Amino acid sequence: MANVRAFRLLWLVLLTGLAGIPALAQDTIPSSDSMKIMPLVISEHDSLPVIDYSKTETYVIAGISVSGVNYLDKDVLANLSGFSVGDKITVPGEDITKMLKKYWSQGLFSDVRIASRIEGDQIYLDIYLKERPRLSTLSIVGLKKSEIKDITDKLKIRNGSQVTEDVLNNIRTIVTKHFTEKGFFNVKIDIVQIPDTTLPNRVKLKLVIDKNERVKISDIVFTGNKEVPAKKLRKAMKKTHRRDWNIFKGSKYIKSNYEEDKVKVVEYYNEKGYRDAKILKDSLAVLNPKRIILYLDVYEGPKYYFRNITWIGNTVYPSEVLSKVLGVKKGDVYNQTLLTKRLSTDEDAVSSLYLDNGYLFFNVSPEEVLIEHDSIDLEMRISEGKQATVNNIIINGNNKTNEHVIRREIRTLPGELFSKSEIIRTVRELAQLGHFDPEKIEPNPVPNPADGTVDIQYNLQERSNDQLEISGGWGAGMLVGTIGIRFSNFSARSMFDPKAWRPIPSGDGQTLAIRAQSNGTIYRSYSISFVEPWLGGKKPNSLSVSLYNSKYRNASYDYFSNRYTQQDKGFMSISGVSVGLGRRLSWPDDFFTLYNEISFQNYTLDNYKGYFSLLQNNGVS
Repeated sequence: MANVRAFRLLWLVLLTGLAGIPALAQDTIPSSDSMKIMPLVISEHDSLPVIDYSKTETYVIAGISVSGVNYLDKDVLANLSGFSVGDKITVPGEDITKMLKKYWSQGLFSDVRIASRIEGDQIYLDIYLKERPRLSTLSIVGLKKSEIKDITDKLKIRNGSQVTEDVLNNIRTIVTKHFTEKGFFNVKIDIVQIPDTTLPNRVKLKLVIDKNERVKISDIVFTGNKEVPAKKLRKAMKKTHRRDWNIFKGSKYIKSNYEEDKVKVVEYYNEKGYRDAKILKDSLAVLNPKRIILYLDVYEGPKYYFRNITWIGNTVYPSEVLSKVLGVKKGDVYNQTLLTKRLSTDEDAVSSLYLDNGYLFFNVSPEEVLIEHDSIDLEMRISEGKQATVNNIIINGNNKTNEHVIRREIRTLPGELFSKSEIIRTVRELAQLGHFDPEKIEPNPVPNPADGTVDIQYNLQERSNDQLEISGGWGAGMLVGTIGIRFSNFSARSMFDPKAWRPIPSGDGQTLAIRAQSNGTIYRSYSISFVEPWLGGKKPNSLSVSLYNSKYRNASYDYFSNRYTQQDKGFMSISGVSVGLGRRLSWPDDFFTLYNEISFQNYTLDNYKGYFSLLQNNGVS
């Protein structure tokens, strides 16, 4: 009898709970005769239930199942509940509340509910989870194609990923940050979710973006600058400018440029001797939607000067020679940038003195050993190392140009001492060939400290510098046109190799040019030239050969018809051939070239009435 009363009480509680559950709960949770929906059902994230703890029961969990999901692992979701089969749970109680909060906190579900079946002191839990919709397509409107690509690359959202609030908020954050850094402070973003009727639980995201106008800098205000005028500090900022009369300087605010210019302000101070200078803080004030003011508070610190400079560890060159090459004297304004240039980066820097003499492993470290009042003593600590000999020359990236064409321009030869200046000269010579992208020529020394040698890699990127000339027009009753082609990396020796015609033989660095020009029937010209820059392949002695022919016919101009007409068959023909030899000199240096040329021209006149008609109409010269 007591069991019957308990059973009726349980049904009463369940029916009371079911009365407040929307019809959706009954549609979405699988129903069965043995499954009873608990009064503890959550359908809204922000409305957790008020639990009556005066009527609680403790049960042993006999089973946990997950329903409603299609793409997520049900076992993982079941473990997320924090309970396992055999655990005890109090219903109602904090256990259920914590379980619900865990699922809501994932941000992956739009609905979380719990149903149960009770058998004695055992309870079976079914956790119903409705997944948030997944992305079908993403579209962006209101921007240029290039801007849409930039935004898409930054969002990195894949089709099929869940559309959660975190995802939507992340989209807003990324888009806003992207345009704010470019100076668009008033960007507006509207995210529209459109259900995809072709796929279940899918949505199309449409980003409607209005970036509005880019804000401009009304003024740049410096504080704390007592020694250096704000005008000079603003001038040190190369990309960030305030609005003034200079129309060639933009006043747009771009965060990345602004960050670079803050560094330049500090560098400017350092170059003037203020080694301790720094920007304490900076801020941005919005005047109106189109104008901002930048505030920078700087700390200048004292102005320093060079005093005593000593050299430690130098055995190859005496300190006097190194000090002369350095070029920094006692009493000069302390300039860290200048010091770095004179030690390392300038072509005639101290390091070049060593690197041009094989000391690849040379290193110099300037140390401030004493700072007294406004003066700084420096100690140049040198590690000379051993001289390095060039071992292997490795060439990469020459897909078209033959390797011997490159090697004959290389100044760093195996067996010779490493030389920085020779590498620089090699890069210059390779760039002048025109066969490679000058910006992509990368010399890469690979030292081998164990045996005191160095391999030098020259990484190249081929580029085509052949030229095609086509021009034409109509005038004075005739067709005027020019056509020409110039191959700058031709290979004459491969002309008889059928496999080399792709589309022409190439790779030997020779030049072949063919050109034709015509002015209707009264003039035509043909020319062909060939240049071999290394005659014989062993010395940079060039050979050039050219052939040409031009023919002029008698013609008169009719002003009434506005055209030229051929009078008769008279003409003048000029044919010629020239051969030139060039030789690279060693004095005053090998930048000079001596060039000699011999040419032959043949003039043929046949009843020609042009410029030579007063002297001779017929003849050969």
